[in-house]
Amino acid sequence: PWRLTGYNQVTFQTTLQPNTKYSGPVSPRLAKVVIESEPDETAEVDALRAGVLDYGYLPLDDYGLKGYLQNHGFVIAPWAPEYSQWAELGYTSPTYGPLVRQLYMRQALQHLVDQPLYLSTLFHGYGQYTYGPVPNLPGSAYVSAEEKTDPDPYSVTTARSLLQAHGWSPGPAGYMVCKHPGTGSNDCGAGIAAGRVLNFKLMYSTGEPSLEAEVEAYQTAAKSAGVQITLDPQTETTMFSIGGTCPPGPCDYGILIYADWMWNYGQGDVYPSSDGIFQTGADYWAGGYSSPQADKLIVATTLNTGLSHLYAEENYLSRNIAALWFPTVDNQISVVKDTLHGWQPQQVFANEMPENWYYTK
Repeated sequence: PWRLTGYNQVTFQTTLQPNTKYSGPVSPRLAKVVIESEPDETAEVDALRAGVLDYGYLPLDDYGLKGYLQNHGFVIAPWAPEYSQWAELGYTSPTYGPLVRQLYMRQALQHLVDQPLYLSTLFHGYGQYTYGPVPNLPGSAYVSAEEKTDPDPYSVTTARSLLQAHGWSPGPAGYMVCKHPGTGSNDCGAGIAAGRVLNFKLMYSTGEPSLEAEVEAYQTAAKSAGVQITLDPQTETTMFSIGGTCPPGPCDYGILIYADWMWNYGQGDVYPSSDGIFQTGADYWAGGYSSPQADKLIVATTLNTGLSHLYAEENYLSRNIAALWFPTVDNQISVVKDTLHGWQPQQVFANEMPENWYYTK
């Protein structure tokens, strides 16, 4: 619907105008759209307050300005995307792989994720609880009944009990130590040596205070359960270079989480099967997760019609805790001039679709 008519290589300001040769279903009603690139979120908020922008967003850390903006001619609406958030686990890591390949360990780690706390205090309620790979968006036909409830709710006591039932006991520093190595039902598991201290390196992307607060809260809960979490803040570029190459490596992380949501649908996908994500060999967003049963269910979803196959796949991945499920924050809190219309409902794949927009006085 649009053609590029201007681009500033210094400020990155981009100008779009209607494509007169476009023959699609919705033709633009605006004379032009100017996309501003701000140096940071503070500058974007300042531009909103100055009336420079007609369409912008309110960072979570500036949530207190919501009332001010509403009183100055803006409409504010959360934008929930069809994506999911999770933390990757380092399945192929020589250091942490033997730990996270144990289902009881993944269950214990999941019980330390306090989704209600994170969503209410850090994200001001703008998000969705996440219990599996398919986005838990209200009204979605793709999310199963089982994935709408939390199978591993926050409980430090439960996490601690799971660990102690599988050969771990508190050590001198309060962190769990493997006292019963081996592969029996009450042992620590394959590849876990006697005397191993239960610790993980948690890598997270810098630049988002809400994410930093989230991982710090997780670290505190883990310590109460006897799990040592070492926080490793990195730029997203660095994280992509590490998490996205594992295997073959380097795989020097136990848990890895990005500031923005991961995805299930992915770029251009419209059906939330986990092929390309949790299928064996599709390691970029799953830390090297591999399960013959998951592979079988994913293939069945891909080759058959009907939601029953999708439900079977997502239920297995949810209960198998292929990744640590964290609440999915909304794409953004949209802040839009009350004279600009057509932008609602906001597209679930996080595209603005300005060809639908128009002004009224």
